Amino acid sequence: MTKFEICFVFSLFAWLLGGCQSASKDDAQFGVQVLENDTWSVGIAPELGGKIYSLQDKISGREWMWSRSEGRELLAPKDGEGFGYGNLIGADELLPTLASGQWNGRQLPPHGELWRSPVRVVARTSDSLETQIDLVSLPLRYTRSVSLEGRDVALRYQLENIGDEPLPYLWAWHPLFTVLSGDQLELDPVSSLEVMVAPGVVDVDAGDTISWPGDEVGMDLNALYFGEVPKAGMKWFMDSPVDGKLRLRNVDSGATIALRYKVESLPYLAFWLARGVWGGAHHLAIEPTNRPNEGISPLAPAEDPDGWLQPGEVREWWLILTNESSPLS
Repeated sequence: MTKFEICFVFSLFAWLLGGCQSASKDDAQFGVQVLENDTWSVGIAPELGGKIYSLQDKISGREWMWSRSEGRELLAPKDGEGFGYGNLIGADELLPTLASGQWNGRQLPPHGELWRSPVRVVARTSDSLETQIDLVSLPLRYTRSVSLEGRDVALRYQLENIGDEPLPYLWAWHPLFTVLSGDQLELDPVSSLEVMVAPGVVDVDAGDTISWPGDEVGMDLNALYFGEVPKAGMKWFMDSPVDGKLRLRNVDSGATIALRYKVESLPYLAFWLARGVWGGAHHLAIEPTNRPNEGISPLAPAEDPDGWLQPGEVREWWLILTNESSPLS
């Protein structure tokens, strides 16, 4: 069993047995901020790393962000609890790594440290929010702004090395989109994808390379469908689409959300699709990232510039969500 598969099993165990161990608090205690215009209502929790816990489409009425609980409670993680115990709701950001490990004697926590760390609100307007945090595990300063721009929710990022030596890092977006009947994933065709883990999927194992959208193994990833199996899930990596664009569209309701991002900074794309596994979940994580795996770069900075920041270097990237829904009839 690979290290990733072991982590997956322990996370699943935490999911099934542990979520209630974290303590719920009311929204005010999480410093919740809500941005609204005619097309979006966006809920952000600065005390939870700036988590986007709600992404409400005002045109179709759809809430895009998945939650483990019907009440959509926010939870305060306790010391020592892993990612699977707490706030499996909405969109987190993973930094400086996903897989746990060490670098130069520093411990790097699994799923990074943002999801359980408060961020500072440095600017707030009626339609925007800017937050910032200096990481503990590595000397990195991370700044994000969220702004509503008509039908767009624009997320703009800045990462600065405030230390005195080159630093490796991984950043990945980690949203959990609810998957409903009729949902379709649309993106430019890609040649192949690498499977990381595939619980319940027939004829697919970790490490396999399959073609998109999986016809040869009886699945249709465009339709978010694994074939005639009651419970299945899969995580896979692939290159980002050349144009950095994809969308989720519901063929029944017309609810549609489009995503585009800066491919030059995020050349890889990971997905996690759950159809009945992970506590009965039906959700999709769409994870643009600077790394083709789950850890920090093992290569030297000159060999892997996307995975390193030099002292004083600032890197910027962006991600934009567009409401392309049709009005409710």
